[in-house]
Amino acid sequence: MSEAQGVQTPFHKWIERRIEECRFKQDVDFICVDKIVRAANVTGKQRVKEYHLTFEAGKHLAMMERNEIGKAVRDFSTWIKDRIEECRFKGGVDYVEFSPNLGKTPSG
Repeated sequence: MSEAQGVQTPFHKWIERRIEECRFKQDVDFICVDKIVRAANVTGKQRVKEYHLTFEAGKHLAMMERNEIGKAVRDFSTWIKDRIEECRFKGGVDYVEFSPNLGKTPSG
């Protein structure tokens, strides 16, 4: 995300600063996964930390950059919410959930 938005700060510094500024909570707004990957310009492997954000946390970060990508994320988010409301209004959907259990209702 930071690269796509033209952020010059190294990702690990950018994301850690943003998480602190936004007061995101680990295991609520994001999770971290340690991975071992092949190093790009060095022989061997290196440990990297991957951040997986909720939709809301990602939207919040994108909008903080105040650029065209942030605006596009905000517009897309609004569009999604409008479609959900249309489905609910038309009676086509009784329950909508965006989660790892996408498509499953709480009871099943």
